[in-house]
Amino acid sequence: MKLVNLLQLMQDVDSNYQIYFHEDTHPNNYPISKIIFSQNKCILTSLSINPRTIYQLLTICRQIKHKNVNVYFAVNNHEYSIFGMQIQPDKKQIILK
Repeated sequence: MKLVNLLQLMQDVDSNYQIYFHEDTHPNNYPISKIIFSQNKCILTSLSINPRTIYQLLTICRQIKHKNVNVYFAVNNHEYSIFGMQIQPDKKQIILK
C-alpha cells in the first residue's frame, strides 16, 4: 500500500485512535510506535508498548513531501507489506494488515 493511500483511509477516522499491526502467525497486535522514512519506503515498527495515534502519524507525515512510497511493517528483521486496515471502534484502534 502506498503511504498516500493509507493517509486517505485514515483521514475520516477519529484522530485519537491508536494504530496497530496484525500479523497472521502472531496472536497479538503489534503497536506502531516508530515511523522511519527512507527515499523509497516508509517503515512502521513496534519498539515500545505505546502505540502512535492517527493524529501523531498525520502530523509526522505532513512534513514529508514525497508520500508516494510503499508502507511496510518491520519486526524481527522481516518486512511485511500492508494491504489494508480494520477499524475497531469499540477499542478505538486501527489494525493494519
